[in-house]
Amino acid sequence: MLVKLYNRNIGDIVEYNPIENIDISEVPEADLITGGFPCQEFSMIWKRPGLEGTRGNLYTYFLEFVKRKQPKAFIAENVKGLLSANKHQAIQRIISDFESISPGYLVKPKLYNFADHGVPQFRERVILFGIRMDTGFNFIHPAPEYGIGRKYPHITAGEALKNVDKIPDNNKHQKIQPRTIEILKRIKARGDFKDLQELQ
Repeated sequence: MLVKLYNRNIGDIVEYNPIENIDISEVPEADLITGGFPCQEFSMIWKRPGLEGTRGNLYTYFLEFVKRKQPKAFIAENVKGLLSANKHQAIQRIISDFESISPGYLVKPKLYNFADHGVPQFRERVILFGIRMDTGFNFIHPAPEYGIGRKYPHITAGEALKNVDKIPDNNKHQKIQPRTIEILKRIKARGDFKDLQELQ
């Protein structure tokens, strides 16, 4: 759905395909490569096999893109659990693998709460910034500006969605299954997935 939306409104350039099927040689050169490798194996709400899971090593496909394309920088995103998976060994191995790419990358991981940067949602994600050493660029993580005692207050979902009902393209009815509607009703105001676990 998102691919169709992007191709229709921005440009027909997105290919929807498993990464292992992509021919890297056909991908254009780029100064920046971004991506997010599968997070299920590192997620705090699952068993967290980490690198030992069936999808835990799929980051190596992202690694191969960086190795072959040599961008000036890359950005990789994953869940908070990546930092502690496999007794903190998963993140160390991933950083080491990216830093060992010639001519060398400086990798700076950081746990971000997106709400502290103006996103209307408390969402924690690990962002790995990799800078190619020969660029001489000194990347510094941006300081949070939103929240108590900071420059701006956190933005609520209500504020972000104010007047959204007046935008025609945002008001198309979704085809949501009845079972999904019933499940969503179980989540209390200000609740999350833990509300569903309590009912099991």
